[in-house]
Amino acid sequence: MILDGGLPSVFRRFIVGAVLVILVGCTAPVQHVDGYRDTNALIGATSRFDLNRFAGVWTVREYFPTERALTGFTVMPGAGDTFTWTETSGQPSGASGAEQSATLGTMIGQGRFTLDWDDHAYWVLWVDEGFRTAVIGTPNGRFGFIADRSPKGGADRIKAAREILDFNGYDVSQLRVLK
Repeated sequence: MILDGGLPSVFRRFIVGAVLVILVGCTAPVQHVDGYRDTNALIGATSRFDLNRFAGVWTVREYFPTERALTGFTVMPGAGDTFTWTETSGQPSGASGAEQSATLGTMIGQGRFTLDWDDHAYWVLWVDEGFRTAVIGTPNGRFGFIADRSPKGGADRIKAAREILDFNGYDVSQLRVLK
């Protein structure tokens, strides 16, 4: 049967239905991402983490901009599951004008830790076999970075680290290279 306008009634119902579906889709709530990570994406800490191998000096190579201008850090194991986290900010590690501050860190699971000065849970998402490059982030996505034992080199590991951030739901287009 053909109704006014020359369209078959079945086709007209299809068009009306499609328009309704599109309109309902437009009214669906939009997920707001507060940070650099899609919190609906799965995230996982590395099973390779070992605090004693992680100990030592690290340089931040790439980071997501935050109020903390983290440029490097040092980890020194303590008693049990604790360690000292000494953070360098403001200038690249070792440069004049850099500020350092230290706090107590506590392991809360495999590759996961907290720092006494805030309420974030930090996760070591990846570390290469030689413990030269690491990815650290927070499940809420407000903080994350790629660290390396050296301020230069290791392009293949830095690339792999970026892929890990992407896999864990981070928007890697927001990463900044520390100069």
